[in-house]
Amino acid sequence: MIDGDLYGANGLDFGSTNVFWRQVRNFVIDLTSIPASTSATGIHWPTAQATSLQNILFEMAVGDGTQHQGIFIESGSGGYMGDLTFNGGLYGINVGNQQFTMRNMTFNNCGTAINQFWDWGWTYKSMYINNCEVALNMSTGGPSAQSVGSVTFIDSSITNTPIGFITGRLKNGESLPPATGSLILENVELNNVPIAVEGPDGIALAGTTGSTVIAGWGQGHAYTPNGPTNFEGPITPNQRPGALLQGDGKYYERSKPQYGTVPVSNFLSARSFGAKGDGSTDDTAALQALFLAGTAPGKMVFINAGTYKVTRTVYIPPGCKIVGETYPVIMSSGSFFNDWNHPKPVLQVGLPGQFGQVEWSDTIVSTQGQQKGAILIEWNLASSSSNPSGVWDVHARIGGFAGSNLQLTECPTTPNVATPPAPVNAECIAAFLTFHVTQSATGLYLENVWLWTADHDVEDPNLTQITIYAGRGLIVDSRQGVLWLYGTAVEHHTLEQYFFWNTQAVVMGQIQTETPYYQ
Repeated sequence: MIDGDLYGANGLDFGSTNVFWRQVRNFVIDLTSIPASTSATGIHWPTAQATSLQNILFEMAVGDGTQHQGIFIESGSGGYMGDLTFNGGLYGINVGNQQFTMRNMTFNNCGTAINQFWDWGWTYKSMYINNCEVALNMSTGGPSAQSVGSVTFIDSSITNTPIGFITGRLKNGESLPPATGSLILENVELNNVPIAVEGPDGIALAGTTGSTVIAGWGQGHAYTPNGPTNFEGPITPNQRPGALLQGDGKYYERSKPQYGTVPVSNFLSARSFGAKGDGSTDDTAALQALFLAGTAPGKMVFINAGTYKVTRTVYIPPGCKIVGETYPVIMSSGSFFNDWNHPKPVLQVGLPGQFGQVEWSDTIVSTQGQQKGAILIEWNLASSSSNPSGVWDVHARIGGFAGSNLQLTECPTTPNVATPPAPVNAECIAAFLTFHVTQSATGLYLENVWLWTADHDVEDPNLTQITIYAGRGLIVDSRQGVLWLYGTAVEHHTLEQYFFWNTQAVVMGQIQTETPYYQ
């Protein structure tokens, strides 16, 4: 019913690993008018980073013979999705992709709630599986040709379901290819689940007809501290700092707010504050006035679609609630951000020592041309661990797009240099640091945040590779910590992607990185 990437004469039209910056939310997808015996899919979603599905209900035919499925993914490089409900169907979700974080999903009366037929790594959190035949099947290929790399399944419950997990990994033998078929369970509640884990050579973990909680169990490779050694059995669950938890003992989580009950009159538009968003006008003063006005009680900052050029730091004070319209771009430009001996933030959230809360969603932050000293986002704000600041669907995009002056023409690769290393094109040094969580910051929730230094020109029909230089990705040196990172990815920075310095109390779901291709 909704197709994220159509099939064409040469396969998926857009190339699933290059389908970025898309959202689908707030739908009821009802397949029940289609005969149960007819194959039908709610959403086909072979996509990559910075895409999301949220707040969608899938209604499908129930019972033996149904061929309906809620979500089908066979390729791509995700990603995040959450707040989904699946009723009925042969599969709730039928998925294969490089990596994903999936959070807060409910499955009722499905044949198999989750059919995982390939991945590199996957994190499931807050899965609620009720009255299905199988909760998660990851056995594709069997022990000699497994196609699932790893699955982490935490803070979830399975109820009235005969089999929890079906794996393809042998109890005492190596799976092929090596290291595949890894499964980690932590804090998983079972209610009338007779078989918890079943492998090709029988029951790996017995379930119960009553109730129990799997504190920690796994199979795969262990390094304790040496390895790898094959293991299957109970594991000691991670210690959980209390500041990272919600009242039920699970890691804290919070869905992206959509502000549907806020009156239109409460929204402050970037346009009404004089910002042009045309990619050439200097919108620094207009955006600064907008964010300062946004701290008034009940007010919302609305950034209209467009590209907003800024030439000095724009400060976001505590109390702001910011939402973008179809991914507006805030883009730094000029000499102010071009001294790497004195780097400057493009967007500065709070000042060191300030306390309060910011909510921010659906925005892209970028740079234009040489920006050797640009820190795209500097987060200084301290927030309560029980009511943290939140960032949802906010992405950094450095180079590779129209107007960035960092495209194929300006920043081609240098593959034919006879004696490496190739000379650095200084005009393509586009950022100093992408996201800095500073010493004073605490209480920060990130969900679906992609910090990307472009490895190709997204405007080029051939998606030709380019070479852009950005020094550092996500640096966290928050002394108090208390951070949640769900569905984050940091790619193609020169020195590091994720860097944690003297911090504590950080929980991360699936994290995804790539080094720069010129390395």
